[in-house]
Amino acid sequence: LSTRGYYNVGGVGAGNYWYDSTDTTSVDNGGTVHVATDGSRWKLIHNDVIDVAQFGACTNVDDIIYITAAITWALNSRGQAINGTHSRITLTMMQKCFVSHGITYDTLTNVDFYWPGGLEAVSWTGLSTDTILHIKNHHSTITLGIVECNGLCNGVTFQSYDHTINEGVIQHPTEWAGYQPAAQGGACTYNNVRFTQWQSNDAEFENKANFTAKGFWLAGADSCFNNCNFSWSRYPLYIDTTAVANSFNQCHWFQGSTTG
Repeated sequence: LSTRGYYNVGGVGAGNYWYDSTDTTSVDNGGTVHVATDGSRWKLIHNDVIDVAQFGACTNVDDIIYITAAITWALNSRGQAINGTHSRITLTMMQKCFVSHGITYDTLTNVDFYWPGGLEAVSWTGLSTDTILHIKNHHSTITLGIVECNGLCNGVTFQSYDHTINEGVIQHPTEWAGYQPAAQGGACTYNNVRFTQWQSNDAEFENKANFTAKGFWLAGADSCFNNCNFSWSRYPLYIDTTAVANSFNQCHWFQGSTTG
């Protein structure tokens, strides 16, 4: 069975499905398993690559429940034996999505995120101190598009180690745009990531409950920043004494401008 869109013909979220005649118990998760009115189970053919739109996201309104469902499936499915090998899930977001509160990734291995479509905070129901995206993955590759906080919340927290962040643009958080706890962060690679901020603090790369405004606060060790742009309104980079063996290659710094 092939569909030409999740909600309508020509829309996003199209997919191919197969009928599992042996399954009478699986729950409809809105993405990889659909239960028809006659009780039949139709399962998405995906080769371990799933787009959040195939869970119903990219609606131009609040997509939080659909993104959460897709992440839940990915985390529950990672590492399962498929065709005799352990699966590595890639969760994609090719279209822009909107969220009303924060999203958390919390896993160890076998999940990558390719989200060039980007995220934007709208109708925020969380706290202003919450983050739009909390990444707790380890050993993952993450590609982000533009993450727009709109002054409603904080940016993206990178609470992980040995991950690679590619091509993200994290802009206009209320306090900081990035975060790397010293205890857990380290040995990470940031490629072509742009951090922009126009409020109080720009980016924090350490876990501090109470911090003074020091712009981009770097405390993790052994990370590499390649061709990254940092632009801020008030405070430049602050390197903590715990931040050792970090390298900045072809990075650019701008004060007084949100572009770069």
